Amino acid sequence: MATIEAQLEAARKNLLEISLTNPLVSFKPRQKNKQRTIRLSVTAIADVYETLVLKEDALGFLAMPDPPPSPKGLTGVHSAETEDADETDEMPDPLFEKKQTDRAMQSFSIRVKLDKQLGMLDEGAQTVLEEKGYNVLYLVLGLLEWNEEDDKKKTLLAPLVLIPVELVRGKGASAWKIRWTGEEIRTNIALQARLREKGVEIPEWIGSDSRDDATSYLAAVSSAVERMQTWRVLPDSYLDFFDFARRILLDDLDPKAWHGGVSPADHPLLKAILAPTEGGKQYTGFQESDSDSRLKLTELFHVVDADPSQIAAIEDVKAGYNLVVEGPPGTGKSQTIVNMIAELMAEGKSVLFVCEKIAALSVVHDRLNSAGLGSFCFELHSRKVTTKSVVQELQSAVMEQQRVEPSMEEYAELERIRGDLNTYASVLRKPMGKTGMTPYQLYQQKQAATHEFEQRGKSIPRVRLGMPESWEATQI
Repeated sequence: MATIEAQLEAARKNLLEISLTNPLVSFKPRQKNKQRTIRLSVTAIADVYETLVLKEDALGFLAMPDPPPSPKGLTGVHSAETEDADETDEMPDPLFEKKQTDRAMQSFSIRVKLDKQLGMLDEGAQTVLEEKGYNVLYLVLGLLEWNEEDDKKKTLLAPLVLIPVELVRGKGASAWKIRWTGEEIRTNIALQARLREKGVEIPEWIGSDSRDDATSYLAAVSSAVERMQTWRVLPDSYLDFFDFARRILLDDLDPKAWHGGVSPADHPLLKAILAPTEGGKQYTGFQESDSDSRLKLTELFHVVDADPSQIAAIEDVKAGYNLVVEGPPGTGKSQTIVNMIAELMAEGKSVLFVCEKIAALSVVHDRLNSAGLGSFCFELHSRKVTTKSVVQELQSAVMEQQRVEPSMEEYAELERIRGDLNTYASVLRKPMGKTGMTPYQLYQQKQAATHEFEQRGKSIPRVRLGMPESWEATQI
């Protein structure tokens, strides 16, 4: 069996998609959705980088002027062919409204098409953000034009500087702007890994708070590929979707990212999954039937309802077991997670709750808020989290008043009520007399007989039996 380190390295390679189907390796703006990909004319990359990243200001968009009137003298009417036509690689200067300014970038689209493109980009980016909780919209500054050794005639493009951005729409039409999300600008590691196979090492992105960071990086890449005669760095710019979600997993599994002389291979959970041994902790688990007999109310901190199967899962987590809970929608998984968090908080533990979709995070967060535990929640997944909001949230948590726990008399009353209910349930399941039947079964028979007589429109006769507990079922 392969070592844990080898298995983790294989997992990292699987996560790193370096085939030509990955737009980070082979970007194909002409073959992508023409209504979505926006090509921009960035004449001063340093100015754009300084405005967006260093100054954290927003940038607008300049559109091409509308085409000339049709031969019939009609104005303001454009055909579908005009709107959807590919932009040319070289656009004559007179067609531009004006060159790039310190507040806007020039596009290659007419106004009506540009607004449509920006609307589609914003809608798509918001959908991914709401469903998965991460950003996919990036402004590309500079691309590497490269090719494979076996097909030097086929030109490939790969983005180099990718700035995570978001679209903001102001008042009035044509008021779209982009701004930096504040997320880290990263090296295109997919391209880096692909070119490493060819003996070409492109540098890591290192921001230094200089307006020349982007242009310096493009120059460094240009130097790194200088020996590849047909390769070159282009100053082209695009606004499009790129998915870096796997990058986070890659970073987590990278031994270099772990400090203190440890690596992910040393983590007990990964050891249990990738190298299970017979000497590990044997799972006995909490039995559902023991939920009333073994648990005291003073030791339970459920904040929402829980049935015995959910209680068993909660108790297993409290006991330190790692487990997987499966179930279709509506079976109370989110409800169980809320109770798990409350129970672990009561033990003085911190809980990190992660989920693939932001909607599931919101459900749990809302339930914790409803239970009065919202002040103990620290939101990490939202782009709306700012330094100011973090400070305010921490201040609110510190100032939160201590909650008054129920008195022991209230606990005793609850225990008495639970005892009565358990006794009632036990009696219903206990056979009576010589019939061998439980009260639950007898009552079920009585209801079935009553229903039968009602269906026939007759009254059920009443027959009195002396000493019913001495009667056997056949005698009855």
